[in-house]
Amino acid sequence: MAETIYPKGIRTFKKHENAPEFVLGTIVITLKELREWALDEGAQYLTEYKGEKQLRLQATKAKDGSLSLKVDTWKPNQSSKKDESNLPF
Repeated sequence: MAETIYPKGIRTFKKHENAPEFVLGTIVITLKELREWALDEGAQYLTEYKGEKQLRLQATKAKDGSLSLKVDTWKPNQSSKKDESNLPF
């Protein structure tokens, strides 16, 4: 199992007990901290889409029911790319 990577500068909190049903929680982003992390140790997790750098995150439910954001580190492996090239269609 891959190591779980949490981006620095992003914090999640359980929804307030009086929040409406559609609210899942609160996310607080400290831009300076996130930027520093993304340009240093988090740089290896950045992807590119249409010429723009992106950080892919997965939103998951923590054991206590709160929202959790972790870096999506999934990458297709080389063997699956090779297999796709052998498809008959």
